[in-house]
Amino acid sequence: MKLFTDAVLSPASAYEKRSLFEQRAQYLRSFSARLCKTANVVAFANARNARKADALRHLSSRVQTLTPQLVNAGTIRVKHPESSAAGENFENLCCQFAEHVQSVRDICDDSVDARIFLAQTEDAVRKAMQDCNRAKGQGNTQVKGYGFDCERCCG
Repeated sequence: MKLFTDAVLSPASAYEKRSLFEQRAQYLRSFSARLCKTANVVAFANARNARKADALRHLSSRVQTLTPQLVNAGTIRVKHPESSAAGENFENLCCQFAEHVQSVRDICDDSVDARIFLAQTEDAVRKAMQDCNRAKGQGNTQVKGYGFDCERCCG
């Protein structure tokens, strides 16, 4: 978020600013997509606590909605740096976006027990390695569902 804001507000030349802005806007879109995907996974895994799961789904949806709005507001702000309305709109959307991102992070942190998460991750990696080793023993280097080549994973 800070990098994107810096790109919008930077005093660089028009060409440099446009290039930097596009790069940072793409990074913001990518960050938002990863955040929303993580929030939805945590919401699904935390289905027993419906209140937190619903809050995560709602916040994820808001972040997805705010991202293109924020990028558009940044584009307008870059094109019209003297416009106070463009500046206010950009600042308002930045604040909303930052609040929603922080809320997603807080709920995710509160919802995930680190010990359980690490144990589940270890079990999943162990299972994937066993499946790869079994497939390699059968002369197959691809295992459906994992999306990677067993040769690279398990040597």
